[in-house]
Amino acid sequence: MNRVISCVVTLSFRALFVMAVTLYGCSPDACYEDVESAVRATLFLSESGVNVAPDTLSVRGYDSELPYLYENMPGKKEISLPLNPSAQASQFVITIEGIKDTLTLEYSSFPKLISAECGYSFFHELTGLYSTKNIIDTVIIRNRDITTLYEENIRIFY
Repeated sequence: MNRVISCVVTLSFRALFVMAVTLYGCSPDACYEDVESAVRATLFLSESGVNVAPDTLSVRGYDSELPYLYENMPGKKEISLPLNPSAQASQFVITIEGIKDTLTLEYSSFPKLISAECGYSFFHELTGLYSTKNIIDTVIIRNRDITTLYEENIRIFY
C-alpha cells in the first residue's frame, strides 16, 4: 500500500513539474519595445531658430484633471504629448516662462501590432495643428506619422 501511495505521489510531482515547464515554455517573452506613441515636439526660439529650452515649461491637458505632464521644468528642449486614440483631437495648455498658450492637435488613429510579445499600440496621423499666439509664434509639422519611434513630429517656435 505504501508503495502505491509513493508511486502516486511521485507521478503527481512529475505531472506538476511537466505542467509547470510546459506553461513556462508557452508564456510569451517579455516586451522590451516602446509601445507608447506620442507627439514629439521640439522647442525653438523664434528670433534665432535655435533649439533652446525655455527657463520654465509646464504642459497639461486642456480639460484634464490629471497632473501636469511637465511642471515648471527647466532645460526641456523636447516634450512628448500623448494622444487619446478614441478622440480626433487633443488640446494641451503649454506654459512657457509663465505665459500660457493652447495647442490643438487633430489626428486619425489606427491600431498597429508592435510584436507578439508587446501586442498592439495606437499609431496616429496628424491632420491639423492650431495654437493661440501668446508666446508661441509658430507651430509646424515635421512628420505627420506618430509612432513608437522617437522621431520629431512638430516644432514649436516661441
